[in-house]
Amino acid sequence: MEKEIWLPSRFSGYEVSSLGRCRSVERTTRHGHHRKARILRPNLSSRYPRITPSVDNEVFSVGIHVLVCEAFHGPPPPGAWALHRDDNPLNNTPENLYWGTPSDNEYDKVRNGNSFRANRTHCPRRHQLKAPNLEVWSLDRGQRKCLACSRARSYVRNVLGGVGDLQAISDEYYEKLR
Repeated sequence: MEKEIWLPSRFSGYEVSSLGRCRSVERTTRHGHHRKARILRPNLSSRYPRITPSVDNEVFSVGIHVLVCEAFHGPPPPGAWALHRDDNPLNNTPENLYWGTPSDNEYDKVRNGNSFRANRTHCPRRHQLKAPNLEVWSLDRGQRKCLACSRARSYVRNVLGGVGDLQAISDEYYEKLR
């Protein structure tokens, strides 16, 4: 079994571990009260487990994944998010966390099979999303977009001046593609 490693968090009096846990350290408060070290129970009411550390009578709410990523990988680059490689918000080990962009997060969703757009089987107009009715450029972005609807939107916008029955026109394009 792996040995748990504890590192200080950005909040004084609190530490995070290599197993994705948080604890308060043993300390004496400014009022002279002795507090024992204890593992904190995360708040699971949101998608990401959070803790609410109290520092100098100020209470914060912060995701455990953010604290672990900061402690083990350093401060975030500008605009970066703390991301889970496996898309599991309960897996807050340093190996599973990294700093990335919202775009990186979407690529993770596609890679892990959790992307709504990549998993769709039909478009909103009920056309099946499979070849040859897929926009090639959207596949490169991990999305599945309806080619018949795209062509119909262009036709209505560019040829009909924005007025036309988009459902009927897209259905015609869909039948030609099948």
